[in-house]
Amino acid sequence: MDITTVVKKQYEFKDLHWNHKESAFHTHVGLKRVNYWRDRKLLEYHLNFRDRLFSKSGIMCNRMIRTRDGAPFVQLGGSFITIHDVIESTEIINDPEFLGFLIASLLEVGSEVPYYNEVDLGEFPYKEALKNLQQLKHKNQEVYSSLVRYIPKVKQRKSSLLMNPTCYDGNALKMVMGQYYYDLSNSLPKPAHQVIRRALLTDSYTEEDRKACWASLHNAISGDLVDRVKLTLLAPWEWTDCVREMQDCEDEEEVYNRYKKEWDTMMELYEVLKLSTRRTISYE
Repeated sequence: MDITTVVKKQYEFKDLHWNHKESAFHTHVGLKRVNYWRDRKLLEYHLNFRDRLFSKSGIMCNRMIRTRDGAPFVQLGGSFITIHDVIESTEIINDPEFLGFLIASLLEVGSEVPYYNEVDLGEFPYKEALKNLQQLKHKNQEVYSSLVRYIPKVKQRKSSLLMNPTCYDGNALKMVMGQYYYDLSNSLPKPAHQVIRRALLTDSYTEEDRKACWASLHNAISGDLVDRVKLTLLAPWEWTDCVREMQDCEDEEEVYNRYKKEWDTMMELYEVLKLSTRRTISYE
């Protein structure tokens, strides 16, 4: 049974025309994309995450269109398909304050919709980094010595608190007819610290942008998650990432300088992250 026959049978679309290049159908109610899944647990995670994101924050996203019987997906042998609206918009939102609100929403939903694979929780790999650091000693003594000098501050910043991973696809936020719309992929959720750092360390952001993003995130997140978010972010992930990447790289100096820039940026934010803010930002 081909995909057109399946969709005709399971969904209420009319005038179906398959566009192989876009993996989507032209229908009487617009373009509909077909996504394929092999991991049912990942599919169910995305299903719950996307439904919860909309109900919690009001941010629309590419949720699963229901079948004639109200099911969110269709099983085809050992795999599954889901159907989604295709939202075409050239208006991309790149506002640091709204990005902070978005990240807060994603972290909140992630805390309520746990991912089944607990190895992705993002525990700080301090002992592993020390072991890798010793291997670097014979590879590049100068870089090794530089990284060793960071250890006292690494110890001050490291944390044992964990957070659930969450979905994040970078700057995929659109404005469609006055409504915020976030376009999520089918990828695995990412560790919370990677999501927060990626947002705050956006290359185009100035120091003021980063402060505004953090203030918005801080104001939007619920009280029981505030300290966990701070400690997750303040942990020196850039140090462990640097040590890990150097194991197989050809240019240790390039890797070191790249991560040193990230370290310096995080240290600039260190005092800001410890402070609460009186500003109240709302995107209702």
